[in-house]
Amino acid sequence: IAADLQTSRDALARHLDRAPRVIVWPYAAYNGVTNAIAGDMGMVLSFDLEGRSQEADLGQQGEDSADQNALGSLGRLLIHRNPDVRDLAGELRRDLSLDGVRAIQVDLDYVYDADAAQMARNLDQLVQRIQDIGPSHVFLQAFA
Repeated sequence: IAADLQTSRDALARHLDRAPRVIVWPYAAYNGVTNAIAGDMGMVLSFDLEGRSQEADLGQQGEDSADQNALGSLGRLLIHRNPDVRDLAGELRRDLSLDGVRAIQVDLDYVYDADAAQMARNLDQLVQRIQDIGPSHVFLQAFA
């Protein structure tokens, strides 16, 4: 991990004329050891998609290695559909520990129709209903 991270760090430093101070961990594939390795290379701030559910110490950073990674695992947001300020603020305030599964079951027998125009209307209604409900999961029930 140290060798790979050093190679990436050096390549970025060559192209940007300065070393990175931040690392973004893909797939939340990190732990205290990897954050310490990155911190030793000057990347004391790290982000992942999972960190929003973890508490971070946003205090001043000290010299010891425990404080060096105080800003590890800060969460990123995946922004899509160009949210307005209210939606963005709501997402920033959202407590992920309170999130549950909001599911909808779709019976495909009620969507299918031999008439292509009617099936297109059924699909349009289904898509609109799913968008209105905003489920986290969609379960398809398919019978023939």
